[in-house]
Amino acid sequence: MCVFCEKILFLITGDVTMPRMLDGEIPKNFVRNKATEVRKKYFKDYRSPQDAFDAIFCEFNGSVEYVEGDDREETLRVYPNSFVIFLPLSSSKARDNFTVAHELGHFFLHTEDKGDEILRFTRRGSNRREWEANWFAAELLMPEREFKKAVLELGCDEIELASKFDVSVAAASVRLSSLGLC
Repeated sequence: MCVFCEKILFLITGDVTMPRMLDGEIPKNFVRNKATEVRKKYFKDYRSPQDAFDAIFCEFNGSVEYVEGDDREETLRVYPNSFVIFLPLSSSKARDNFTVAHELGHFFLHTEDKGDEILRFTRRGSNRREWEANWFAAELLMPEREFKKAVLELGCDEIELASKFDVSVAAASVRLSSLGLC
């Protein structure tokens, strides 16, 4: 089926298969919905991000490998039956949470038809796939409705918001901006 036909089918039927726009982009609302679906399954019972990540790693045979330095190009390697996320030893837990969620965005959004191919994702660049992974990570860790509610309770204090959602201050700041808050 052509990409345009798949998009129309998705719009008409709401089919949960991965819709692609004409140029291969995934619609932002689909990214958000996929993150919500993953969150509902793995973040239940007020789990911490780490607990949810561990459940995902267990189900999909994933792991984290800590590496020296912050200059490693590759951040995610997906094998036919497993995956590895590479994190620098020097980063904070809060930053690592967003990085892991971002790489999981690639895993859930960009690996569906890989077959036996080994896929590698890198940290460099600012293309549409990177945006999609960032949208996924933001919605996974700082769901829009919960984030807006927290802003009503805590105000625009980026440090408090970052602490509440277990992300870096930079991630909370970008989320505030992207939602047009404060």
